[in-house]
Amino acid sequence: MTKANRWFAMFFNLLLFAGCSAQPPVEQATATPAPPVTVATATPAQPVAAATATALPDPSALCPTATEGTTLYVSVENGFCFLYPTHLMLGADQFRPDEVVHLVGEPADPNALETVAVNLTVAYNGPADGLDSAQYANTWLDLNAQGMGFNAPGIEPQQESTTIGGQPGVLINDLPAMFPQRGLFLVVNGVKYLITLQPRPEAIAELAEEATQAWDTVTASLTFFPPQNERTVVRPADVCPTATADSTLWVNLLGGYCLLHPATFAPDPTFPSTIVGGPDLGAVEGFEHVRSSLGVGYYELGDQTPEQALRPVSEQIDPNSVMATTINGYPAVVYDFIGGPWRQRSAQIVVDDLVYTFVAQPWDVEKFPQALPDVERLWNMASESIAFFDPWR
Repeated sequence: MTKANRWFAMFFNLLLFAGCSAQPPVEQATATPAPPVTVATATPAQPVAAATATALPDPSALCPTATEGTTLYVSVENGFCFLYPTHLMLGADQFRPDEVVHLVGEPADPNALETVAVNLTVAYNGPADGLDSAQYANTWLDLNAQGMGFNAPGIEPQQESTTIGGQPGVLINDLPAMFPQRGLFLVVNGVKYLITLQPRPEAIAELAEEATQAWDTVTASLTFFPPQNERTVVRPADVCPTATADSTLWVNLLGGYCLLHPATFAPDPTFPSTIVGGPDLGAVEGFEHVRSSLGVGYYELGDQTPEQALRPVSEQIDPNSVMATTINGYPAVVYDFIGGPWRQRSAQIVVDDLVYTFVAQPWDVEKFPQALPDVERLWNMASESIAFFDPWR
């Protein structure tokens, strides 16, 4: 990686860290032993193509009966129920409380500054759009490869066919994560589901028994039925612009956005979330290569207010450049970052519960006057065409 790329990555990570570091720990709900049934709730999402809501029998006639030491969890909205060990703490996901549920055990070392606990997650990940379980797993791996290290030499997660709740699934026992993770991919009733467990039982000896018990109890009792919800799903085809002779459509399924960029530009192989183009500006101030580029990032809004998220993430800015605006109808702030070897144009855009970031460089008429037309063209085309849809999960 060139020095210029390393420096760009450092600033780009600053934007991401600004959002991620402000998030509080996940609040865990308190579970009660059987016979009471816990029912998840769902809030309808934002527009376009509506998911179908199908009437179903009383889940109590389908779901297993809690036994000693287990509790029944039922989500009518998400179309599943399961038993879990009562000693585990049940809690909704911090960012997707209507679609993801966590089961968390006690930390392995309560006195340590950094420790680990068993964490089993069951996630409703939206319409499968024709994929089966194996295709879902493969697509997930392909889309997550760059960010999670699957494309490194010698790293190829091994897939195993299995059956859960009478439904065919794909088990991957070595999904990269902070701690080694197990993942189970399922498509049932046209919906994608992902069950994860970390750490894997064999990864940390003192948690092996609890991890095994959690996994076996949930997967052996997991029962599916048609979900009852009126959530809407916005897909790329619903909102993305059409490429022209002078532009190319760029779609980021995981990020939930698409935009047009000049046809002479392309994604950077080193940083796939960055578009680069124009002439090589040569070695500058110790940097081997400098080219016109636009990087796009995103992070969860979390407990920030939109007003807080629309403040520049660095103090090293030109105060005269700060401008409150909108991008594709969403509130945004635009400013020039001056803390690096050259000036950059930056933006933060608040879209529902996500914050998107733009970093365009070099935006420097003094050091790179020949690059400014390319960077401005890239910025204008992207900011005028960007559209947002539901991230693929």
